[in-house]
Amino acid sequence: MILLMIAVAAIAPGIALLSYFYLRDRYEAEPLRTVLWSFALGMVSVLPVTVLQQLLEQLVESPYLHILLVAAGIEEAVKFVILLLFIRTSKEVNELYDGILYAVAISLGFATVENFVSLLPHGWQLAAIRAVLPVPSHALFAVVMGYYAGKAKFSHAWVKFRLLCQSFFSAWLLHAAYDLILSGRHLWQAAMLPFMIGLWILGLRKVKAAQDKSPFKPQD
Repeated sequence: MILLMIAVAAIAPGIALLSYFYLRDRYEAEPLRTVLWSFALGMVSVLPVTVLQQLLEQLVESPYLHILLVAAGIEEAVKFVILLLFIRTSKEVNELYDGILYAVAISLGFATVENFVSLLPHGWQLAAIRAVLPVPSHALFAVVMGYYAGKAKFSHAWVKFRLLCQSFFSAWLLHAAYDLILSGRHLWQAAMLPFMIGLWILGLRKVKAAQDKSPFKPQD
């Protein structure tokens, strides 16, 4: 019974956020089965992330490089590769917001498994804080990644590479900044609240920009 309750607590934030971003797809809703498939891919991505992190952390001694390369770097790199493969092969990606939605689904799939693993040894003690910090942060890093990846899909070849670089490096640096704040001392951790507020503002602006550029948006 306790395990079931922990599982519900681990899954609920990811499903709630995925539902929110799914409902923001106002003009041409994606098939739910495709969104859930991308969410499942995100869950599976925990395996390569774990293997790569275990390999790399043996080579990295600096705690700051560990945050930059092992934690943020590998997580965002794996999610980025999965997103690009998904966007390239899926016939459902036909507007900019789709890049955001599928990036969020992949990232929340990863965050849900990570959340479950983190809650197992601590029970309910971490459930509330993880529901408002780590899980939403993963989704918001993905919004930025998906925005630029979506733009890249519908852009000319000569700007595609720049947009893909923006897609990966923006999410990577935001993730690294989040981890650095979280690992700091109490005074440094006070920056988490303004950071998360700024992250939400940035993410929602990218969502609105993507919605405004939808080819399915009714013309005034």
